[in-house]
Amino acid sequence: IDELYANDAGTPKPYGLDGNITTFVTDANENGKIDGTDKAIVYVGMRRGGRNYYALDVTNRTLPKLLWTIKGGEGDFRELGQTWSTPLVKKMKINGIMKDVLIFGGGYDPRQDSNTKHTDDSQGRAIYIVDALTGARLWWAGTNGSGANVTMPDLKNGIVSEILALSLGEDDGVTRLYVTDTRGQLFRFDINLANTGAGDLVKTSYVLAKLSEEGTTEGTRRLYYSADAALMKGYIALVMGTGYQAHPLETNEQNRIYMIKDTNVFESPKTIPATIVANKLVDTTILPSGVAQEEARASALSNADGWYFDLDKGEKYLVNL
Repeated sequence: IDELYANDAGTPKPYGLDGNITTFVTDANENGKIDGTDKAIVYVGMRRGGRNYYALDVTNRTLPKLLWTIKGGEGDFRELGQTWSTPLVKKMKINGIMKDVLIFGGGYDPRQDSNTKHTDDSQGRAIYIVDALTGARLWWAGTNGSGANVTMPDLKNGIVSEILALSLGEDDGVTRLYVTDTRGQLFRFDINLANTGAGDLVKTSYVLAKLSEEGTTEGTRRLYYSADAALMKGYIALVMGTGYQAHPLETNEQNRIYMIKDTNVFESPKTIPATIVANKLVDTTILPSGVAQEEARASALSNADGWYFDLDKGEKYLVNL
């Protein structure tokens, strides 16, 4: 407390538990009380404070208990970096059984703090699904050579955002994951509802969009937050924005807000679609004037894979969680 109060520039900041808190409450008889077999659990990551996740059983609020700990950098979580990704509590059908699970990204590699251009990370290159009650790893995705259930050559940078998990069917639990990373990429994972476990839990996985134009400092765009989704006529609109969160005062990057169209709405594509890239999107930074220009813009947007809007230099996309 003294160090935080003094805020001495020569003393490293003591971050401690710096992550967002997620709660999981069961109320079987829906009486608004935690009684009988009901549970109340709190989950928290360390963010800048370290590489662990903790689960606290607070069913008895006067006698809280440590339920489990996930330790990053070892065992089943050796790829887990600084635990920036807020764990998401969801229901998922695994081997025919609906389970309560936590879904989170592999976290942050502190080397990103000094990267002015994109380089491969050494940690955080993963997505995890774990049992919400035990913390046991149920499934994970990682980079090539990681030994993960799903490996992807493009998954080579940290995933610090909350995972976007959608349920696109009735009573099926999670059926789709959208994942952003610090390299400016958007991944899609389709859940196989007929799975028999971790080996075939995911039906298809691919990079939906690459939004960072690599090779220049200005184009080193990073995604620190999840996409937001809206179901439109014929596609899912995925909106996200970039910004170098580790350096709030940085002004070299040209940050943007994007909308990406995913036209394979309810089913997995029969063939993996071409990756959407930034220079194929419609630039809506300068709004047109006049009826003819607006009609031309509307036509361009209807035929494009999405749009982007340039932020002013120095501006960043930040979400107040």
